[in-house]
Parts: sequence; structure tokens; C-alpha cells
Amino acid sequence: MTLGAGLGVGMALGAQAPPGLPWGRSVLAVAVLDTTFLIVTAVIISALLFGANVSPQGGLSALLVGVPYAFANLPLGETYGALFFFAMALISWSAVVVLYEPALMLLANEWGLGRVSGAILTSTITAVTAAIALFSADAPLLDVGYWVTRSFLPASILVTALFVGWVLPGQYCAVNSSVSPRGCFGCGGGCSAGVRLFVACCG
Repeated sequence: MTLGAGLGVGMALGAQAPPGLPWGRSVLAVAVLDTTFLIVTAVIISALLFGANVSPQGGLSALLVGVPYAFANLPLGETYGALFFFAMALISWSAVVVLYEPALMLLANEWGLGRVSGAILTSTITAVTAAIALFSADAPLLDVGYWVTRSFLPASILVTALFVGWVLPGQYCAVNSSVSPRGCFGCGGGCSAGVRLFVACCG
């Protein structure tokens, strides 16, 4: 899911990047910072759970059950727990804002909706979809998480790579997509050639 979300966010925010920005170096910097943050967070959470004799688990069970229990058994745990979940709320809201950006850009470009109207429409669709999934958790047709994560997301990324490498003109990629003519990392080379080589090796 993070791979697909990162693809959508990168496409949406990359389209608004200033001209001439070497996006390869920018992506590399984001990847390093994101990986470092995740590793440090995992080490801290694991140490917290082990210190409270809580079996480390993944997903929502660790976040909503294990972590609160671990904070409750620490001195000033209520204070640190409140600060932790406040930070989690800020991160979640920022993620929602960024993930809504592709939909807002699509609604603005194709239907001329403003950001407020687009945000209201997108939030309504999201709320209705979440309500249907919540109250129909046992419906087999709605159990699409496995197919989305294992099939749809990799396929969408592959199709995007094929489109950029073989269909999208290089001049359009350099001029209209804020890609530096010097290449991905600003040190020479073509974006399309690199994508073609990557897809050929993966195929």
C-alpha cells in the first residue's frame, strides 16, 4: 500500500515541482529520510514493547493495544502516550491531505471544481466507502485487500513505467513534468532510457 501511495503522491506533487528540479536526487533524499524515520520508529516501539513485556505485533493491534498498554506501565506514561498519539494524529492528517491531492487535482483540471468543493466531494465518497466496508465486513466481494496489494498496485506501477518509458515523449517529460533535461539526478542521462532499461530488466 505504501508503494502505491508513494507513486500517487510522487506523481501529484512532482507535477507541481519547480522547473529544472533534479527529481532523482529529490526522490533519493525522501527515500533516505523516510527509511531512517521508519527504522528509528521501529526500534523505539520495539524497545517500548519489550520493556513492558508485551509481545511485539504488527498493524493496528500493536498501535491501539500494545503501545497504550506499554505506556500505561511507564512513569509519566500518560503524558508520553498523549504526546505519541498526538503526533500520530498529525501524521495521519498530513497523510490524508497528501493522498487527497491527486483527486483534488483531477477534479480541478477535468471538472473545474475548487479545492473546497473537491475536498468535500472526495471526503464524502471516502466516508461512504468506509461505511460500506465497515458494515459489510463479511461480504466476500468487498474483501479486495489481498488483490489490491498483490496485483493492482504492482500492475499500476508497471503500466505507469511502461507509459513513461515508451509512450510519453521525452520533450514532454522534460518540459511539462519538471524533469531536468540533464537527467534524473542532474548528472546526465535520459529519464526515458533509464525507465526502459529498468522495465526490461524486471520483465
